[in-house]
Amino acid sequence: MEINKLLTLPGVGRKIANLVLTLSFNKEGIAVDTHVHRISNRYEYVDTEFPEQTELILKEKLPKKYWKSINNVLVVFGREICYVKPRCEICYKEIKEICPYFKKLNYLSEVLKKFKFSKITKLKEEKGVYILKIRLDKGRKIKNWFFRRGYYFYVGSAFGNSINLKTRISRHLSKNKKRRWHIDYLLDYGKIKEIWISNKNVEHGIAKMLGKKLDYIENFGSSDCSCKSHLFFMKF
Repeated sequence: MEINKLLTLPGVGRKIANLVLTLSFNKEGIAVDTHVHRISNRYEYVDTEFPEQTELILKEKLPKKYWKSINNVLVVFGREICYVKPRCEICYKEIKEICPYFKKLNYLSEVLKKFKFSKITKLKEEKGVYILKIRLDKGRKIKNWFFRRGYYFYVGSAFGNSINLKTRISRHLSKNKKRRWHIDYLLDYGKIKEIWISNKNVEHGIAKMLGKKLDYIENFGSSDCSCKSHLFFMKF
């Protein structure tokens, strides 16, 4: 039995076809579901958008002796620990020591703490700097950039005479606004999931710190300053 024959059956995709090959016919294959795809990317073993791409890269890089076992191992690990919202607090110490994703999450937390940011659920009429955590569920081209699916962190500020954090962030949350800035177009497709604020004037300082360890969209929101970007990216 070959995978191409299985793929001709109604409703059979590559994951199921590979499971049938490995479990029923004892043939080599890698069944890539969302867990295998997510964890392989978080470990930076692959850099892909879709499970089908992950399967092809894993077949190029992963020794064949691990092909059959990787699905079982990562599915269990993904369900119990490395879920969509990772439970790093219960993850194994040995894994966290080598996990690029954990290091980025930890770095983000340290930077937010250093610049005295706090997460809010109610908007305040204060001056300050804010960070929007934006979820984009589907990769797409917006204006001059291609945005991958994942989380984006946008750094902005509200220090003008007639502007405060409440008015500025309320504008970002509104769907009925005239599009003026790069972030307006991203928010047509992305959803704000969390908001952090600081009353210190640290907009450029935190943008430069985040750019040291996180991926970023070059020149996004930073045309009037020396920062490389004000928008930073992490995979799901």
